[in-house]
Amino acid sequence: MFLSKAKQALARRADNVLVEKYIKGPPGSLEQDPEKIEARIRWYHEIAERYEAPELFSGEGAFFPAPATPKPTTQRGKKGSLELWWPSGYEPFNEEVADDYMENPYNHTVRARLLTTSHGSNLAATRPPAIIFIHGYRGGALDMEQLLWPLSSWLEAGFDVAMIVLPHHGQRKLPEASRPPYPGFDPRITIEGLRQAVWDTRALIAWLLDRGATHVGVCGMSLGGLVNSLMLGAEENLSFAVPTVPLISFAAWGEDHGTLLGRGEQQKRYKEALQRVTRVIDPLSRKSLVPAERVGVVAGKNDRINRVHHARSIAAHTGGELVLIPGGHLLQFGLGDAFGELGRRFHAPHPDSE
Repeated sequence: MFLSKAKQALARRADNVLVEKYIKGPPGSLEQDPEKIEARIRWYHEIAERYEAPELFSGEGAFFPAPATPKPTTQRGKKGSLELWWPSGYEPFNEEVADDYMENPYNHTVRARLLTTSHGSNLAATRPPAIIFIHGYRGGALDMEQLLWPLSSWLEAGFDVAMIVLPHHGQRKLPEASRPPYPGFDPRITIEGLRQAVWDTRALIAWLLDRGATHVGVCGMSLGGLVNSLMLGAEENLSFAVPTVPLISFAAWGEDHGTLLGRGEQQKRYKEALQRVTRVIDPLSRKSLVPAERVGVVAGKNDRINRVHHARSIAAHTGGELVLIPGGHLLQFGLGDAFGELGRRFHAPHPDSE
């Protein structure tokens, strides 16, 4: 019992260091000029008008169109892994930022890795189910991601395991860039980044199914958990979903960490404007296409980055199970056990799937 409490305290401390150093920043670091804040509130409302057509929130692909099945270039990697890359083919939704968003040539190529235990046969009918892992903000170095994620829980449960690099992360970012361009100041760029992440991950699902996987699920962590949650309302071939310590709402996240601009009534209006402009990338704005019993949302009891209420909100929206682990955001104690149980549960395809 003492060890458990000690680990939970360690998880809280690790997250708090990150919050204090990189999220809250030094006192006075946030812009608090009332006139500039008013200008930003007006700007958010102007941008939001572009993203409010009812069809953008339907399940018919108006905002998240289905990509073609890719034909990746492949290369054998370490310990039998398969390195994959293919042209993204993504086209921005908003032409106002298309040139800026597309100017990074490294981002035009999707990068992924496949770990499999099914080397003994090339027959498509014998392929196992697959799960795709989506990393968090500023991640994407696949060697490191492979070390950090408890992937063995899924491999031992009989899954092929794929990892995909988010747009503008890892090998897909400009070499001189210190950080990805999203989430960031311009919500239009953030929207494009998340929309492309859904596009690229859906392409990988299509390839895995075409390769012969019985069914495919997705597990995204943190920012990847937001992508994972958006896919619940976008991808009809998603068999199961495991959003893990997910970010769900930018407005709620700003409220958690004191980064909303303004004070009093002005801060309230700023939050409302932020909620409006990000509604098109809010997973709660679309009906989930995945059966409730095929959704497991993992939250860290001691997460100080994406607090439990984010995971709870998507679990309630989908009807899925909220799975609590004793760890936090950085030190995810208990995640391997949670993955093992979810892997055993989701190994069989849903009875209604063809």
